[in-house]
Amino acid sequence: MLLDERIEELYNKYKDIKLKKNIVRLNQPNDAFVLLVAETVFGQHNRNNNLKIFDYIIPPPDEGIDIFFEEEDDDEYIYHIVQVKNQKLSQSKISNCFASMQRTMRSYEKNTRSISNNLKEVISKTNFATSRDSKCIYYVVHRGDLNCIKAQREDEKIISENDLITLQDSIPFKCIPKEEIKVDGFNNIIFYRSKKGKLEDNGNQPKAYLCNLNGYDLAELNNKYSSTEVGKNLLYKLNFRDSLGKKSKTFDDMFRTIDTMPENFWFFNNGITIIAEEFILGEEEKNVVCLKRFSIINGAQSTSTLGLYLKDARLNNDFEKIEELKQVYVLARIVEIKDDDKLRNDIAIYNNCQNPISSRDMVSNREEQIRLNQWLQDSEEPRIFVEIRRGETPKSGRKLYNHQKTNNELLAQLAFSSFLSSPYKAKSKKKTLFNNTSQDIYTLNEDYNSIFNYNKDNLLENGILFNKSKEDINELLFVAKLYKEARSYLKKDYTEKIENFGKRNENLESIKLLKRQLEINNVCLFYNITLYYEFKTYFDSSLKAEKKIFRYDEYYNRKNKEFKKNLIRKYASMFLEETIEIIRDESGEANISNWIKTQNSENIFLKKLRGTLSLKTEYKFQYQEFIDTFKK
Repeated sequence: MLLDERIEELYNKYKDIKLKKNIVRLNQPNDAFVLLVAETVFGQHNRNNNLKIFDYIIPPPDEGIDIFFEEEDDDEYIYHIVQVKNQKLSQSKISNCFASMQRTMRSYEKNTRSISNNLKEVISKTNFATSRDSKCIYYVVHRGDLNCIKAQREDEKIISENDLITLQDSIPFKCIPKEEIKVDGFNNIIFYRSKKGKLEDNGNQPKAYLCNLNGYDLAELNNKYSSTEVGKNLLYKLNFRDSLGKKSKTFDDMFRTIDTMPENFWFFNNGITIIAEEFILGEEEKNVVCLKRFSIINGAQSTSTLGLYLKDARLNNDFEKIEELKQVYVLARIVEIKDDDKLRNDIAIYNNCQNPISSRDMVSNREEQIRLNQWLQDSEEPRIFVEIRRGETPKSGRKLYNHQKTNNELLAQLAFSSFLSSPYKAKSKKKTLFNNTSQDIYTLNEDYNSIFNYNKDNLLENGILFNKSKEDINELLFVAKLYKEARSYLKKDYTEKIENFGKRNENLESIKLLKRQLEINNVCLFYNITLYYEFKTYFDSSLKAEKKIFRYDEYYNRKNKEFKKNLIRKYASMFLEETIEIIRDESGEANISNWIKTQNSENIFLKKLRGTLSLKTEYKFQYQEFIDTFKK
């Protein structure tokens, strides 16, 4: 669908809807362009429920910020701050847009009253005010063709009209739908098939082609898809390693080679590997190949560097550099695989296993991940969906409670903090959990094995998840949900108290204390999970009570809202506030975001918590009352 058609649809759909503050104003169809950007960039999976995007769109007047989107990553947050222009912008105007947004956010941080109520209201619904060191990414979206400018920072992204169109077209796919790419001549293509393969095969036999792709054309391809996903280029969707861009150790060397001896780039570079479902040799143009449903699975750094070189050359109107780039060729191995996902995944793994890989996508085809996924979704209740590859969704028609949907990364973090009492590992091992640190391709690392290892012949070697029941995992996910609900409850309570004290201009020490607690409240997920399970371990054994499970059906029953409210309040007062108080007392004046990330802080927390449990006998009776009221 063309952009203008979708804009008109959105305008007609929302122009007559009366909200508290109209985002789509009557006779202002340009307003609907913001809706299109919001649904395409941040809400593409909610096209049938566009009202959700109204939570992060700022109604006019907006002070140059049209969208303020909070991305929650466990107990960390990323803020996407967007200015949308339904017109073609020059470099200078794009630069001004970035400067305007950044000024507005600096003003807000200095004095929340310095910005408009509309923007302040949207930001207040997020955790921005109480999240120190939050990552902010600024976007300018416009109807022109520029998607880069001079002196552009890493936290500045530009989305052009072509990027929006490409993004819309690419959403249904997990790879590039179709492209034609030039090679350096038909005679330079080498065809390879295994000895088992025959020319008369029905097409399912994997085949490979070796050819030389032009550096300029690869640069164009990289830049075309550079904004097709927030945070990742769709061209590398199946690549387990993201491009490092200018941070790469080889970046400067590649730039220098293109500048001084482009004809030698082929000799110095290891080349790239592409997996495609279909490879078609050009018929009319012998130096063109057509690739369908493909991805670069090795060589993201080389290809993205070519793209950055082309961007820099165009920004500086350096036509000589562009001509140099056209002299560059890259060795490319193109593997055509039609209907064999396992082979496609194995090729991607083996092409990337020379160096440590940090991606949970890599492990998605491993026996233990498949076993975990199948076991938790089998016919026995409760059913739990674990996303082991990004983009997967639960099977249609299968009823799941909201908390019963997770991914293997978060599940591992929750397992560290609950079953292994290590909030430090839950936080620190996220980036390295799926790294391959062993020479054996089938072994990853000790931390991964402690969570996921599966050995049907020796149960003692199993990771912690396979030593638990489905209900154990179900309760863990539910407790994580309770934390988030309790966090929102306490955030509202703390904020109201701070405002009330502020209006009376009194109790400054109380305000300072509440602000500290509010800050801790936002980032203590894993410490809170640890505290709950320390309570559970300590008192379940002493009470010798029969095993009970949460009354999930009553919690999710819309006709019985009081049960849910009471459970959230009780969890907040009994478990979350206790977590906050321990961290507040033990952290002193330290930066909370830094304090919770150290091994020593975990030790301090556990020592204080366990000492408190052994001394305060009233906790036993409070815990007994909690399980009698909310479990069955």
